[in-house]
Amino acid sequence: MKTNNLIACLGLLLVTIVGCSEHPDFTVTKPLVETYVIPIRSSANIYKFPAVVSASDLTYLSFRINGELVEVAAYNGKKVKKGDLIAKIDPTTYKLTVKDRKAKVEFAKLTMDRTEKLVALGSMAQSVYDELEAKYRVAKALHEHALLQLSYVELRAPFDGVIASVPADNFQNTSTGQLVAVMHRIDKIEIKVDLPDVILAATEQRDGKREKLKFYITLDAYPDHTFIASYKEHTTEQTDENKKYLLILEMPVDADRIALQGMPGNIEINTDKLKTKNVVINSVPVEAVLLPDKLTTVTKELIVWRVISDSTVESIKVTPGGFSSSSFIDVIGPLNEGDEIVVAGMMYLQDGLAVDVLQQEGKAK
Repeated sequence: MKTNNLIACLGLLLVTIVGCSEHPDFTVTKPLVETYVIPIRSSANIYKFPAVVSASDLTYLSFRINGELVEVAAYNGKKVKKGDLIAKIDPTTYKLTVKDRKAKVEFAKLTMDRTEKLVALGSMAQSVYDELEAKYRVAKALHEHALLQLSYVELRAPFDGVIASVPADNFQNTSTGQLVAVMHRIDKIEIKVDLPDVILAATEQRDGKREKLKFYITLDAYPDHTFIASYKEHTTEQTDENKKYLLILEMPVDADRIALQGMPGNIEINTDKLKTKNVVINSVPVEAVLLPDKLTTVTKELIVWRVISDSTVESIKVTPGGFSSSSFIDVIGPLNEGDEIVVAGMMYLQDGLAVDVLQQEGKAK
């Protein structure tokens, strides 16, 4: 009995001691983040976009009729004038068709004229004459169609230019629409540039003013020379590959610096001259850009975390504008030069959360 009382007293004493002890302190550690400071640019809002040289009026030539090639006058690199012969199909079959249709027209005309005289004498009904007249008109139309087909046996250059390639050979059978030759102009070339939608959407220039704009192009093959191009046109539908709009520029051929199809380069666009509204483009590290938590199938916005003055973070919505290099991407949004953005450690970030900055990269690309 005494033993039980002793155990009970010890248990009560233990409960009293535990109850009176202080609660342990829990310290919330701020997440460590690595940041990047957006560098300060020059005063002018000049941005560079990748560009590619394209042949002006690149045209794929083919016949409208079927037949055997008996002459291929074009060859790779040949300069041609408008109307010069490119290739020719054997005309024998089409000449015979023209002769046959011509004979049928003459016979139909003769029969119709004889019937007209008989109708005038009352020896034949008017309906017979009407039927023969219709047959004559059909025969005449078929003859004209045969003449048109005969004119298609020769394929000629639609404009002054140069032959890019000739995949067809002599004595080869060709069909309607089958590629015979490829040609393009030699006096002008085109420059194709993929632009983000905000650049085009914010442009206030009308079509007449766009044509007066000058764009400065640098090709990788001629890094020390600047080409000047003018506006030609732009698409109003996004490309399937990168969801951008295609800007097409045009510039004259430089005889001393030949720009060939597919040559890469860069274009400088001054958004101040384009009179854009509230368009701010910054180049940031790829790892700084995240998809938003609530991602829809039609969203174009991404998230960048910015560290503000009280060492807390805020999420900034941006629109991707394309890769400016292998590790940097252009974004459009309310980011400013000198802003400190998070590039690592953003997994558990939320608006208003205090952070400790581990390191500032602060280096330009």
